[in-house]
Amino acid sequence: INAEYGAAAAAKAKEEEEEEEEEEEAEAKRKAAAAEEEENRQKADEAARKAEEEEAETRRDAEEETASATTEEETEAKRMDEAEDQQKEALLINDDLSLIHISEPTRHAQISYAV
Repeated sequence: INAEYGAAAAAKAKEEEEEEEEEEEAEAKRKAAAAEEEENRQKADEAARKAEEEEAETRRDAEEETASATTEEETEAKRMDEAEDQQKEALLINDDLSLIHISEPTRHAQISYAV
């Protein structure tokens, strides 16, 4: 009976040891899966952060381009206004001149005032 009892106890101990090893393996697998899940989450967070940074940079570039275009448009409008003002000023000056004054610089011969 002692031999049977000893064999049964040894079988039970071996069975418990195998169950404990299986539990340890299962726990190791759970930990590995959790670590992999955490790593994937971190990668996803990093990808989302990079996407947000790229979007923000694209938005800044678009804003700068719009501001630059606006500045160029304003500069062109100012230049056109200045040119228009110069033309108006030239017309006002020309109103005070007679035909002789206007043509004098291009005259090649002397004007005769004899009758």
